[in-house]
Amino acid sequence: EMLPDVPEPTVTSPRASDWSPDGGSIAIAGFGGRGGSWIYSVAGKTYTKIPGGNAQSATFIDNDRLVASINGALRLVDMRAETTTELVGLPGEGLNYPRFDGARSHLYFLRGRPSGDLWIVRFDSPAPR
Repeated sequence: EMLPDVPEPTVTSPRASDWSPDGGSIAIAGFGGRGGSWIYSVAGKTYTKIPGGNAQSATFIDNDRLVASINGALRLVDMRAETTTELVGLPGEGLNYPRFDGARSHLYFLRGRPSGDLWIVRFDSPAPR
């Protein structure tokens, strides 16, 4: 079954991040436009906004709580209380794609930082025009 459009009409690429343990909800991250992140209720066919900002990705702890990547930090999101608490953040770096192992005893994630090298290419003769 195809999900209905996400609530933010400027989003061009909604992506599913994770299923809730009971299979009743899907965490959705929307990219493009103004972005957005929601929990989709399979039974109710409705979206609920994830509090705390646009989550790039999220994974469920249980049916009401998630670990989400929001503004480059990993945050605990409680959907019932509509609260977020920072778990870990590293200044100047982005933490993303949190996932639990099968026993749900370890959380892993990707760490990225904006950096790069500047290169100069020298030609032995002038470049063709």
